[in-house]
Amino acid sequence: MYCAVIGQLCSYAKEWAKTLAREDRFGHRPDGKYGENIYCMWSSDPQQNVTAKDACQSWYKEIKDFTFGAEPRVLKSGISLTASFFWS
Repeated sequence: MYCAVIGQLCSYAKEWAKTLAREDRFGHRPDGKYGENIYCMWSSDPQQNVTAKDACQSWYKEIKDFTFGAEPRVLKSGISLTASFFWS
């Protein structure tokens, strides 16, 4: 069951990633069925590749903005991303 769900989520995410690449844009899927974390970076190097590890490390560094045991008083970019790492 777990592998089937992961496979479905991966297919769903890949479909959206291909749409964004084809349309040369960046954004969340409107009316998506699931929560999503999207990531981009900029580089002047046209050969620069972005990996999943790059995204995860960037999100994890936001831990400094997260207060454990307290609801956020102000919504800051990345706080929910940090929380999702701890839910897993």
